[in-house]
Amino acid sequence: MLGLKGFISKKKEGKYSKVEEIYIEYKEMMLRIALAILRDYDLAEDAVSESLMKLLKNVDNIGETSCHKTASYIATIVRNTSINMLKKQNRINSISDEILNNIADKNHSVLDDLISIEVINDIMEILEKLPTTLRDASIMYLYNELGYEEIATILGVNNDTVRQRLSRSKKAIKRILSGNKKRKE
Repeated sequence: MLGLKGFISKKKEGKYSKVEEIYIEYKEMMLRIALAILRDYDLAEDAVSESLMKLLKNVDNIGETSCHKTASYIATIVRNTSINMLKKQNRINSISDEILNNIADKNHSVLDDLISIEVINDIMEILEKLPTTLRDASIMYLYNELGYEEIATILGVNNDTVRQRLSRSKKAIKRILSGNKKRKE
């Protein structure tokens, strides 16, 4: 992180005042986007804070604070930060839930646990291979259990576009899976 000297030099350069302006103008939008993706207020606040730190590092890329491009840039940073946090959270939750559920199941073996973890990792690898537009829609739909309207609002597109992206995502996943099967044979 920034030390005291770094903070003072950034303050003198005027970089903090621009980030402060952005925060004041866009804090509600940023929190709304993060909350829609993460569905947890504390995590959403963390995502906004992390996004502000990223904005601070890239403040030179921001022109006018009240323009459409700036709003889109900020929304993209918050969305990506929130999705990354969600991925981390889902990995941790999925693995811990699997382990806790399996502890209660006496017939469940360690091998079953390893297979479950491997399946989760495979799904994440497949999603990472998708183009960003398809991946984002898929993660929001599958992991966040968001509806088409909520996804459309977050991504700034209409419902039909979300349906189309999810359909394309499904086809792409099938292609990837069929390609993996052929390689194993």
